[in-house]
Amino acid sequence: MVFMLGYIMCNHQDIPELSPDAIKVSDDLSHQISNEMHRYYTYEMKQPIYSNRLVQIIKIIDAAKISTRSAFVRNLEAPSRRKEIRQQERAIPSVARRMESHSSGHSQRPCGVNATKNEGCYQGQRIPD
Repeated sequence: MVFMLGYIMCNHQDIPELSPDAIKVSDDLSHQISNEMHRYYTYEMKQPIYSNRLVQIIKIIDAAKISTRSAFVRNLEAPSRRKEIRQQERAIPSVARRMESHSSGHSQRPCGVNATKNEGCYQGQRIPD
């Protein structure tokens, strides 16, 4: 786990504006982490050939990079999506703006109810009793 985090942090190829000093520190830290991982697998785990494990670790790192990049891109696109939603909300009139003025001076709701008299108009077929 430490190797994966260190590898991700020390990967400076994605950051072109780093200073030469920062690149040197990153490379030194990367070498130190790699040497520690080699010592761990060779002497503690007694596995001098650990290339399969290294391939698995690199696959996990690549998957994490893809996931974080796609999340980063979604966050970059999010403000424009929010703007689009706000524009759609403005296009839909609110209830107050949909109310039409009635000839008697009362506002009539879209359902056909006179607001002050609370009288509804029936617009369907009458159901026999």
